[in-house]
Amino acid sequence: MFVLSQKCHGLGVDIEEFARITPAAVARISKAEELDLAPHAAHLWAAKEAAFKTLALTQQPSVISKVTIFDWQPTSKNSFHFRFKLNETNHLKIIGEGFCTTKNCLILSIAKI
Repeated sequence: MFVLSQKCHGLGVDIEEFARITPAAVARISKAEELDLAPHAAHLWAAKEAAFKTLALTQQPSVISKVTIFDWQPTSKNSFHFRFKLNETNHLKIIGEGFCTTKNCLILSIAKI
């Protein structure tokens, strides 16, 4: 169950089945450098989804590939911190951060501006 709050704008969450995400699918929405730096393609997918969801509808780009994920830092064996940016919305550069973790067959990503 999720509760939406006016006080939690700028927060995005994504939960995926790890095995469902293929490197080929992630390559269609990512730059080669993003894939090279990410711990796994599934982490990058979930991070992009969560980062995209942090943006208000008026700030969301036309395609998710315009969200760039970078600066992956391990926080534990299966968890990583990342940062993201968006350069499209009226020359506004949005920078946020997030956290990705895996447990069993799931990957969870939470991002905030």
